[in-house]
Amino acid sequence: MRLGSISPETDVDTGLHQAAASGDLITAKALLAQGSSLNAIDICGRTPLHFAAANNQLHMIEFFVSSGADINGQADGDGWQDHAPLGYAIESCSIETVRLLLDLGADPNCCGWMGNTAIDIAKGRVDAEGKIILRLLQEKSTAT
Repeated sequence: MRLGSISPETDVDTGLHQAAASGDLITAKALLAQGSSLNAIDICGRTPLHFAAANNQLHMIEFFVSSGADINGQADGDGWQDHAPLGYAIESCSIETVRLLLDLGADPNCCGWMGNTAIDIAKGRVDAEGKIILRLLQEKSTAT
């Protein structure tokens, strides 16, 4: 299942998760103003920030983090990809999203599924983008 696919029957805060995945900032702001939780989780423990990161919605990531979302919060519930948002950005192979999350304070040494760090996840990528992402993570890791 792609993170952008959300089931209205089973997800906790479907509206905010959908807004995050699609990049709909106006709807996200309206939902938060009406009381939706910034840290609401779906059935797999993913927050709207996870969906924004997985779908490369840079403006949504900036909005959620500036609003107080936990940039290193880990998904917990699917047992398959219990990553922080950075792990989802690596899986989607978006250099820009990884760079933004790192600039906003994401921890490249944060552990996720089976104890793998973001660096471990990136090492599994063999494409050119994956190698660039790995270098960004390693640079940030040694700088902190």
